[in-house]
Amino acid sequence: MDTREAAQRWADVWERGWPAHDSEAIGALYADSAFWQQHPFRDPEPGYITRVFAEEESAQCEFGAPIVDGDRAVVPWSGNTRLIDGGTEDLVGVSLLRFDADGLVVDQRDICGERRCQGEAVSGLAIEQTSTATRKHVTPQRQIRFGFSRFVGMQDLTPWARQGVRAAG
Repeated sequence: MDTREAAQRWADVWERGWPAHDSEAIGALYADSAFWQQHPFRDPEPGYITRVFAEEESAQCEFGAPIVDGDRAVVPWSGNTRLIDGGTEDLVGVSLLRFDADGLVVDQRDICGERRCQGEAVSGLAIEQTSTATRKHVTPQRQIRFGFSRFVGMQDLTPWARQGVRAAG
């Protein structure tokens, strides 16, 4: 399968599968021995999708056009989730992907930023609670990581993402 076609299929399935919590459709995108690192500073977490979907009440997401070079692609994405504990997340990231000849992902490394809000509405605004007391109740995978997500737009990630594909080659 052509890498551009495989990367677009990956983005389309994730864009439909994330809001539907369709782990089966998403799982079909990956080779059996695929490596998936969900965060650049943590070890991969087996069962990540199952755990995260169980924490989400709903999700909206958007995936950008893949940038392709050889068997590798970079796909920018963003998402907004409502969690079952009442909190919300604003997420932005890029997925660095490598595909096999069958169009299945064999290597995925995600780089993302997250803003988690768990607060009260005041004049229509959610107050972000970032105290140590609040953070200790948030799993390490879901706590505030970079804080740049509210400042970086998808278009701002594209040049950086292009460099990531070339550097990974």
